[in-house]
Amino acid sequence: NTRVEKIMKNKKLTLIRASIIAFYSACLTIFIYVMVKKPLENDIYHLLGHVVEIGFHCPSCGLTRAVYCIATFQLGKAFYYHAFFTSTLPILGYIFLTLTVNLFMGKKIIPYPKNYSVYLYVYFGLYIAFAVLRNFTSVIY
Repeated sequence: NTRVEKIMKNKKLTLIRASIIAFYSACLTIFIYVMVKKPLENDIYHLLGHVVEIGFHCPSCGLTRAVYCIATFQLGKAFYYHAFFTSTLPILGYIFLTLTVNLFMGKKIIPYPKNYSVYLYVYFGLYIAFAVLRNFTSVIY
């Protein structure tokens, strides 16, 4: 019975590792696309486009340009295009690092908070607040 459990655990770990590799491969592909298209010079402003233009900024408006600016070390511009993403990038980086390493290795190597999901809910709540406030104030773009 323990041999079967060990095989199932190895299969699950292999699937998790393959998913992580696929995720980061997709991210790298999108990143290369953004770097080649140069969103500050070309109009890839909305990668997927809007169905209806309603005059409000969507929650991700400026995100592609902010990523491009961060990659080219233009942090002031990155903050202008998407202040929330730029300011929380170190936190996101730590979250992705801990999740990636711990899931890939199959055990807890890098510590993370006990109530991990609470932090994610707070983060997404703040992101929604930012998305709403940026449409009703001239301070937040």
